[in-house]
Amino acid sequence: MRTLGVLIAATFLILTPVAASAATPDVPGQHITKWDETYTLRTDGSADVRLEIDFNFGNSPGHGPYLVLPTRQKYGKTSNDRLYATSGISASSPTGAPAGVNLDQGRNFIDVKIGDPNIGNVSGTQTYVITYSVAHVMNATSSSETTTGIAGDE
Repeated sequence: MRTLGVLIAATFLILTPVAASAATPDVPGQHITKWDETYTLRTDGSADVRLEIDFNFGNSPGHGPYLVLPTRQKYGKTSNDRLYATSGISASSPTGAPAGVNLDQGRNFIDVKIGDPNIGNVSGTQTYVITYSVAHVMNATSSSETTTGIAGDE
C-alpha cells in the first residue's frame, strides 16, 4: 500500500509543470501569485489536469505566461524512459487576458506559450486556466490496491 502512495505522490511531482513568464529571467517583477492545480486520475492510468494561476505582470506588460510540460523522463534505475502523451492543451482567462495557446514540441518537453503574440501590452494581475490530459501516468494496479486503505492507517 505504501508503494501505491509513493507512486501517486511521484505522479504529481512528475506532472507539475515548470512555470515561468516568457520574459521572467529578463524582466524583474513578473511573477505568479497563485498556483492551484487539480488532477483527476482515470482508471486507464491517465490524468486530467486543471491549473489556475494568477500572473502578475508587475511593471513590465507582456504577452502572457508559459509552461514547460515534461513529455519524457528517466524511469527508475534503468535505461528506460517514461513517455507522457500530453493532449488537449487549452487555456482561458476569466479576467479577459488573451489566452491563445502556442505549442513548441521539444524532445523531452512541450513549451506552452499562453497569450497573443500580437498583443504585448497585457498588464496587472491576470488569471489563466490551463487544462490538459496526460496518458500513462500510473502503472496498472489491482482493485484491492486502489479501493481499500488508500488513505491508510499505517
